[in-house]
Amino acid sequence: MERQKMFATALLAFFVAAALFAGVQVVTKASAQPTEKTWYVSIGGSLPSYSTDEAFGFYPHMIVIDAGDTIVWTVTSAEPHTVTFFSGKPSFNGLSPIAVFPIACSQSAPNVYNGSEVCSSGLLVQGEQYSLTFTTPGVYVYTCVLHPGLQGVVVVQPKGAPYPYTQEQYNVIAQQEMAMDLQAVQTAVDSYQVGPTSVSGNSSVYRVAV
Repeated sequence: MERQKMFATALLAFFVAAALFAGVQVVTKASAQPTEKTWYVSIGGSLPSYSTDEAFGFYPHMIVIDAGDTIVWTVTSAEPHTVTFFSGKPSFNGLSPIAVFPIACSQSAPNVYNGSEVCSSGLLVQGEQYSLTFTTPGVYVYTCVLHPGLQGVVVVQPKGAPYPYTQEQYNVIAQQEMAMDLQAVQTAVDSYQVGPTSVSGNSSVYRVAV
């Protein structure tokens, strides 16, 4: 009889412990909410095999994040750049007197972008950073106002959506894109040719093949 009581007590303790463990598991899973992440994008840069050239681009060119996430841009080239979101508003170029100055997204949240405001880093030199937190899903194109045609894309998914790539994978993509851009620059330099000169009066004429 005493042995049966001991067995029953041990069995009850086992089920209580199992129930408590299951409860901990449920609480843990229920409390695991999506957390905001910080992502990193390089502006410009160079590679050892292209030591004489600098890449002009945002690397990676396109990045997919979730609402609530933050992107940090870092200038990694000797050339200055800006990170500017026009959001469909009238744009300006590098000759504008306001191009070199930061433009806050709003007075209350200068570095929080909802997709509808003009936000700009102002002039960034090598080593400087600029960050924005994105709150609204959408596809957003940004530019460097100092270099026409230099653009990047941020795709913002709903909060909690799965990411297509990790930061480590984006770093690999960035290196590949930079290598492609630098190769294009090198090809253009290699194809640059100055033809023989001809003299007309007191003038020298140079024929350049590009």
